[in-house]
This record gives sequence, C-alpha cells and structure tokens, in this order.
Amino acid sequence: MKTLLVTLVLALYAAPQWVTLYDRTEGLQTNPAELSRAVLNQSIRSNAEAALSRTLAAGHRSGENRECGEYDLTDAAADVMAMAIVGHHEEARTRLLEFTAITLDDRQSGANQCALDAPTAVRGITEAAWLLESYSGWSTADRSALANWLTTEVFPLADWAATHRKNNWGAAGLAGAYEIAAYASGGVETLTRADGSSISPQSYLEDTSGADLTAWLSTETALDSACGDVFGQQPNGSFPDELRRTGGACEQPDLSFANGGSAVFYSQKSTNLLARLCES
Repeated sequence: MKTLLVTLVLALYAAPQWVTLYDRTEGLQTNPAELSRAVLNQSIRSNAEAALSRTLAAGHRSGENRECGEYDLTDAAADVMAMAIVGHHEEARTRLLEFTAITLDDRQSGANQCALDAPTAVRGITEAAWLLESYSGWSTADRSALANWLTTEVFPLADWAATHRKNNWGAAGLAGAYEIAAYASGGVETLTRADGSSISPQSYLEDTSGADLTAWLSTETALDSACGDVFGQQPNGSFPDELRRTGGACEQPDLSFANGGSAVFYSQKSTNLLARLCES
C-alpha cells in the first residue's frame, strides 16, 4: 500500500498544474487573511452563496440545477470552507446545516451527476466542520446532523463510484468516502455501502478503503473501464480512462497535451488526498 501511495505522491508533484496550488498554500502560510478573502470572493465557478440557495429552493432535478447542481454543490463547499478559515463561524455553521436539507438523486449510474459532484464536495464540507469543532456555537446535535447527511445521502454514491468507475468519478468517490468515514468515525455506528451491506466507519478506514484504492489503481481490475485491456495507473502515472474522458483516446504519447493536462490533474488531485489520509 505504501509503495502505491508514494507513487501517487511522486506523480502528483510531477504535474505542472499543482505549482499554482503550491504557491497558494505558501500564501496561506504567510498571509492567511488575504488568501481567505480571495477564496471567499472568487468561488470556483460561480457565486457559491447564490448557488446553494438555488439548490435548496429548486431541488436537485430541476432545470435550473442541471445535473445535480453541477456547479452548486462544489462551489458551496468551497464557500463554506472559506468561511470557516476566515473565522465567520456562525455563517459557516448555518451553511453546513443547509446541506442537510438537500436530498440527492440516489441513482447509482454514470447518468447521475450527483455521484461525482457530491463526493467531490465532501472535502470542503468536512474541512469546514472540523474547523468548527472549537466553536461554541457548533453543537453535538449539529455534528450529528451533518454526519447523518453525509453517511446517508453521500456515502452510498461515493462508495458506488469508488468501486465501479475507473476514471475521475472513481477517484472522487474514493476520496469522498474516506473523508466521510473519517468524519463519522466515533459518532456513527455503521455505513451503508452501495450494495446495501453495512460496515463500521473504522473497518472502512482500516481495511476496505485500501482494498478499493488498490482495485481502482490496478491494471488487472477493470471495473467499468472503456479502454479494453489497458486500464488502471500506468507506469507513466496516467489513467487511460481519464485520458479517454478528457482527451478522446485511452493512450496518448504526451500527457501534457491531454486536454490541458486535466486527465492527469483530476485523478491526481483525488489520489493525493487519499495518500494524505491513508498516511495519517
């Protein structure tokens, strides 16, 4: 397992797209207030505050929120994490609890954008929640409500993506499921997996998550790969199904030209998170 994780981390730092993120991390260390304000004022794709209100008001199947509010959940997650970083604790608390009112499309299918967007949003949600642990206004009931929403609404979708999809959906599912199990551990007794079986958060963290990650990286376990007999993490660090999704072909000689490198970026973004979590 450690060999796989080291490989992932090395591949990550070879990706030029991460230079900007590294610079921003350095900025956070030297001037956290300035960076936090920037995160608050520049949401990833659109105004996150308005996005979440649209999700709540219109519902996940409406035309206004196409594809599970593709931009809504991820932007709202970035927004709430920024609020917690800046210290707007009560606003962050209110926003986190608004998530618990959202009912997601629960179809375990590539046609359900929720199975990608919700696991992707988990990082921002749980990071914000961890930051609120020392805030007196964040109650045990608040924590339980959020943990319950994550485990019932998001975890089955994340687990399905993690165990079925060989591209960025699988990477997002693996990272999202791990984050949920880590947050729920100690407060939630069981998690319901995509196949309906139950598992404790601790068992998932200690055993299942590693096995699922190994299967997703494996060049012997195809899952839903659409790349024939070439799948899993290749010697050059690429993921054929991600190259196919973003660049049109399962094998490309020069990864830097694969749709601006997003084929490498999205998979490595999630697997780097997994490496950090698995080593902790």
